[in-house]
Amino acid sequence: MKLVASVVFVVMVAYGIHLCVRKEFPVHSSGGVVITGASSGIGLHAAQHLAKKGYRVYATVRRPIDVDKLSAFDLPLLNPIIMDVTDAPSIDKSVKFIISDLAAHNIPLVALVNNAGAPANCPVELTDLEDARANFEVNYFGVLAVTQRFLPLLRETGKGARVVMVSSLAGLISSDNGNPYSATKFALEALSEALRYEVAHFGISVSVINPAYVETAISKKSTALKDKSRTTYTSEQLTLYNHVIGEKRVNRSHAIASKGDSPEVTTTAITDAICSPYPQVRYIVANVDGTPAWIFAYMKYFLPERLTEKIVLFFNEL
Repeated sequence: MKLVASVVFVVMVAYGIHLCVRKEFPVHSSGGVVITGASSGIGLHAAQHLAKKGYRVYATVRRPIDVDKLSAFDLPLLNPIIMDVTDAPSIDKSVKFIISDLAAHNIPLVALVNNAGAPANCPVELTDLEDARANFEVNYFGVLAVTQRFLPLLRETGKGARVVMVSSLAGLISSDNGNPYSATKFALEALSEALRYEVAHFGISVSVINPAYVETAISKKSTALKDKSRTTYTSEQLTLYNHVIGEKRVNRSHAIASKGDSPEVTTTAITDAICSPYPQVRYIVANVDGTPAWIFAYMKYFLPERLTEKIVLFFNEL
């Protein structure tokens, strides 16, 4: 009974501190929102929702076929734009169009959602350096480039403008075969934290979304890559790292991915980060094999690291 009372007391104190230190921002109920990587999954779901909510959404995609796909939804406020986050001229062209369109509708840019990303998983020893660099180009340098180009517009909007970074649970806690994707997301976490401190002066909010498994194209690509990668390894490499890239682990990855949450969980978080007067610094959503993602995240920070290591290794062997 005393233990229960102690836990309740600690929770109440923690919640009280949260209420005291939470930060209030003005809310823009309309205006322009840029969402990168909006051809499917998290980006597409959020783009549709925010367009229905009254925001003029600039949804970036890489292929003309995806422009047609988004246009078919017949949402007047959903504007698909071709943009490659790794290509500077492509970004510049998109920024110029968006500036012109915002002016034509006399609205400010109120939010940037950096969602574009690519999967890449390989044991550290076997990682191809060019593949790793390519993954960083999309998941880190692409985000950096896009953020740099749109920050002047968000600064012009001023207090209440929002930046939302779609990271991953893999940006908080890594696992074997998580490289280089997890490394790119750890880098994104550092970028987001630095940015949050830098733009606080302008009244701009920066929030990070950390989803675990969500039913998305990137999740399907990730498991497909794990299947494909087994054909690119030598028999010696497969034997050496069978505990990481063997058939048992690949099958388990499929099983875990099949339990992913709907993109609705990330859309709810993104919407709150844009529309709430009290946006959170971090939103940890979705699950890993049915276990809520936040449990793994907080385990990393509140348990001894060797204990966390044992839990992760045990979980991987199931």
